[in-house]
Amino acid sequence: MSYQQDPYAGSGAPPQGAWPNTGQYNQAPVQPYAQVPGYVGAVPAGPPAANYGWGVAALIFFWPLCIPSFIAASKVNSLYAMGDMAGAYKASADAKKWGRMGLIVGLVLGLITIAFTVVFSMIMVSGY
Repeated sequence: MSYQQDPYAGSGAPPQGAWPNTGQYNQAPVQPYAQVPGYVGAVPAGPPAANYGWGVAALIFFWPLCIPSFIAASKVNSLYAMGDMAGAYKASADAKKWGRMGLIVGLVLGLITIAFTVVFSMIMVSGY
C-alpha cells in the first residue's frame, strides 16, 4: 500500500482556495448558534440565580417593590424545571430589576428625608 506525500508539507499553509468556502486563513470559525447564558458548551450549567437577596433589599428599603421581585424570584426554579430556560432567565432578570429599583428608590427617598430634616432643623435653630 502506498501513501501519498502531503503536498503542503513544510509550506505553512495550503494555497489559496485549498479549503472549501474560505477566502482567508486564520479566521475564527463561525458559530452556527447563539450562546445562551448558563450554558457551557452543550451542557446546562444549572438554573439561574433566583435573586431573592434583591427582594430582601427592596423589602428593607422600599417594600412595595419587593412584591414583584419576590414573585419573579419564585418563578425561576419552576420555569427551569419545566425546561423553559428563556423564561427562567427572564424571571431571574426581572427579580433583580425590581429589587434594584426598590433599593434605589429607598435610598433616594432616604436622602431626601435627611436633606429636609437638616434644612428644617437649621431653620428652627436659627429662629426664623
